[in-house]
Amino acid sequence: MDKIVDLSLKDKMYKYQLVAENEGLFGSVLKVKNNEDNKFYAMKILNLKDTMANPDNFGNEMINIIKDINTFNLNHPNITKFHESYFTFDDKFVIVTEQSESNLKTFRENNDSLSNDKIADIMIQIMKAIIHLNNRNIMHRRLSPQNIQVFENGSKFKICDFGFSQLDTKQSTYTQDPYFTAPEVESSDVFNQSQQVDVWSAGIILYYLCTGNNRYEELAIPQLKKQDENKVISLNGDKNVFEQLLNKMLKLNPQQRLDAYSVLSELCNLKSESVLKHLKHVELKGERNINKNDGRCPFNMKIKEINSFIPFILTLIESSCLQLNQMMVIIIRGNSIKKLNKEMEQVDFIVKNYFIGEWRDDKINGFGKYAWNNGDYYEGQFLNEALNGLGFYNYASGNKFYGQWMNNQRSGLGVYTFKDGDIELGQFCNNFEHGIQMLLSKNGSEIQIRKYQMGKLKKNMLNVDNSTKCNTF
Repeated sequence: MDKIVDLSLKDKMYKYQLVAENEGLFGSVLKVKNNEDNKFYAMKILNLKDTMANPDNFGNEMINIIKDINTFNLNHPNITKFHESYFTFDDKFVIVTEQSESNLKTFRENNDSLSNDKIADIMIQIMKAIIHLNNRNIMHRRLSPQNIQVFENGSKFKICDFGFSQLDTKQSTYTQDPYFTAPEVESSDVFNQSQQVDVWSAGIILYYLCTGNNRYEELAIPQLKKQDENKVISLNGDKNVFEQLLNKMLKLNPQQRLDAYSVLSELCNLKSESVLKHLKHVELKGERNINKNDGRCPFNMKIKEINSFIPFILTLIESSCLQLNQMMVIIIRGNSIKKLNKEMEQVDFIVKNYFIGEWRDDKINGFGKYAWNNGDYYEGQFLNEALNGLGFYNYASGNKFYGQWMNNQRSGLGVYTFKDGDIELGQFCNNFEHGIQMLLSKNGSEIQIRKYQMGKLKKNMLNVDNSTKCNTF
């Protein structure tokens, strides 16, 4: 795949022909046939004009779109395969993915009673996909039977829809299924949510597979748990083998829920299988240690009371780095460090910069957080000690950037938020604006679309003045 997003404009169906249209909870999905390879694909279409027509939440929607675009390169047997995406002449954004046979909702409706072995098999595949997402600091947040696709005559199950199909541009918000969405999703900011939101949704899916129902005692389970967080969800007959696991997944407090690895392990125990059969060694050994984070969102980790743990680190190291395990390290770089006395009562030091994250080949490699003494910090991917991949950079000046980095420079899709509230969304190259850029004023009064070449403005393509409702081209 050479390009995640093709920025050249195309006709909506430029090499596809419509076969069927399926309506779902989050809108329509087209089944199309590719005229070049004669294969069938699923096509989803986002109307950018509708998105821009709602300036009050435009910035949040654009940030979510950027996050979703960065999921296109995921590669896992239980995540749907991305094929291509492109912009159209009539202001649409098209996403093309592999075509499934049906979704889990249809599959369950067509199978009145699933065996325990089949339920465990489906759930194992779902949890493997969730673990893969969580290890890359991605939360789905809206898992439901309708966005779990069925392949290979009901033997393969894959997660899809990381946001585009849930975008409700008329309401200027992301819609959600109230039966399957974790209770905290509707009541807290996304950056304060943890990966446990997907464990909750998986728990409701487990209940649905066992019963064919998404309600308990005529109430949605999130509503029921809010009324009585200690309420036990019972399963009848032979399905009661899942009851203990189910209630561990449906704790109202996210920090009390099982993590995805523990859920997978218990499912494997029910099938008398080894969890090693289902996970790569690196996912078991390395990435778990980094992403547990006591249930907190990795992008919201804060280093608290650094003074309290630095003395203990200094007693164990003589160089500038402590290796905690094969994947995780803390690096402290300072210009004044004195040794502790025997009683470890005091230490005199000045911390210049610090890093917490993954460490490979004696270098910063993988996910981590690096903070500078000038107040800047970066949380995201590193390659050979350089900012490289998806990441969030918070500037001491108040500006912020979330998007793609390459060799310490903004390169690729990203969202730049200025301290005054203005937002710039689009392509960057070597820290310069490059390609199509959307600019949104703080109060949404003006939206501009511009074309840049290495930081130089080449063309004003569109100006939307919401204060006067006048558009200029």
